[in-house]
This record gives sequence, structure tokens and C-alpha cells, in this order.
Amino acid sequence: MSTEKRRKLFSWAVVGLFALQGIGTIVAIVKKLPYEVGGVGDPDNIVRDFLFGSGTALSAPFVVLVILALLLLATRRQDRWGTIALGAIALLTAVMTTFSVLEPIVLRTLRSAPFGLFTVAVVVINWGSVLLLITLIVLSILELVQRRRAAQ
Repeated sequence: MSTEKRRKLFSWAVVGLFALQGIGTIVAIVKKLPYEVGGVGDPDNIVRDFLFGSGTALSAPFVVLVILALLLLATRRQDRWGTIALGAIALLTAVMTTFSVLEPIVLRTLRSAPFGLFTVAVVVINWGSVLLLITLIVLSILELVQRRRAAQ
């Protein structure tokens, strides 16, 4: 895959991830779906948990998303800081992937709810985010390898 194609795919994955995270946040707030990994959030304090805590059942914490956005901006640099940002993105998205997979909301929704729009939304938001996070991990690593080779 050419560098240009890889960077376009990276950009689209970022846009898709932030869109799904935004939609996931809204759905979680409206349906009162707290985080359940690392404890259980309070359904009455979803907004506070999203902004200052552990996120929601369908989205990462706001602080994590801000850090990811800042790292993504830093990857535009072709110097050491851009390379460090790529490594940090690979690590951060790996952690985000782990937490997304561990959230029990998808399995619980598939088991208990009749098939409908809510079930589809939960599955698409969660697993769509996971696929985009994995895409970002792979593309970050490929870019790191390319930068390493170019530096030698």
C-alpha cells in the first residue's frame, strides 16, 4: 500500500472513529448506559462519567478522545515528535480496543433485546469502533516502520 493511500485510510479511520464515538456518547447518555469495565458507572451521571471519568458503555472518556486528537495532530510532523505520537497512538488505540471489547453491552443487548434499531446501533457503534481502532493500530505501526526505514 502506498504512503498516500495509507494516509488517506488513516484519515478516514480517524473521522469514522470520532463519528462513532460521538454517536456512542449520545446514545449512552440518552439510554443511560454507563461504563462497566473497571467498575460500574452511575446511570444518572453519564455525562460526568464521560467528561471526567471512565467514559460510557459505548464511548471512551472525553479526556482520552482529546489526547487521541492531539496525538493525531502531532503525527503530521515528520520529526521525532511525530514518530513518538505514532507510537503513542498505537498504544492508546490498543488500550481503547481492549476496553471496547470488554464492555458487556453488546452481548447483553444481543441476548436480551428484540432485534431492532437499538440493537443494531449498539453493535455498529461498538464493533465499528473496534475495527477502526484496529485499523489505526496497524496503520500507525506501518507508518512507524516506514519512518524508521527512511531514517536509516
